[in-house]
Amino acid sequence: MISGLPVSCSVSDLTFTFTTLSFNPVAAGNSLEINGTSAVGGDVTLDFEVISGATPTYPLDVTLLYTVTSTSTDISGIDAQFGAGLAGSIAEDACSAPALITGCPKGTLYSQHRRHEQHGR
Repeated sequence: MISGLPVSCSVSDLTFTFTTLSFNPVAAGNSLEINGTSAVGGDVTLDFEVISGATPTYPLDVTLLYTVTSTSTDISGIDAQFGAGLAGSIAEDACSAPALITGCPKGTLYSQHRRHEQHGR
């Protein structure tokens, strides 16, 4: 579980440092867990699971700010996906400077990824 920010974890030559985590609506017990990591070839995967509080409220917006650093210059892109059968939207911005809650500081947007999944439950 991600708590007591900032918190870091490493996968291959990448270090993820999480600095901001918030939920809307706020409910006791909301958390974000790192379920697994892998590094295959040049692809690094960091799996998250959103745990909704004791009284689940959907939709649930999660804001997560983190920095990724590398011991080499091998970061070439970002992407996101959902587990099977899940619905939602992911918006990722990669900045060449520390991000703000509102996004990348002007002129520092390096890469942008948007994904929306619509599944019946």
